[in-house]
Amino acid sequence: MEIVDALRVRAQDRTELERILNQFVPNAEVWAYGSRVDGSGHELSDLDLVIRHPAESKAPAGLVLAKLREAFSESNLPFLVDAHDWSTLPPPFRANIEAQHLVIQPGGQEKARE
Repeated sequence: MEIVDALRVRAQDRTELERILNQFVPNAEVWAYGSRVDGSGHELSDLDLVIRHPAESKAPAGLVLAKLREAFSESNLPFLVDAHDWSTLPPPFRANIEAQHLVIQPGGQEKARE
């Protein structure tokens, strides 16, 4: 298995991950955190994500998150994806994520410039 990035995922899995994120949260910034980011994970470790919706987002975050989770569950990714909404996380958990994360999808204007 060829690992292609810091998340320890194969190229086709990264493509599938990006496709799902772009379909459900195209304007949100998405951060990965946890074992795949801190180096303690392996290729079958869960992928922990936090979705940071733009302030001007009109979509109900809970509904979008439920659909996103369902899409990950139904995908062919060989690992579980656990997605959370940044706005619902307690401050101590946010601080831990801010200390060590990897931006896997820039949000809003940054994405438009790519």
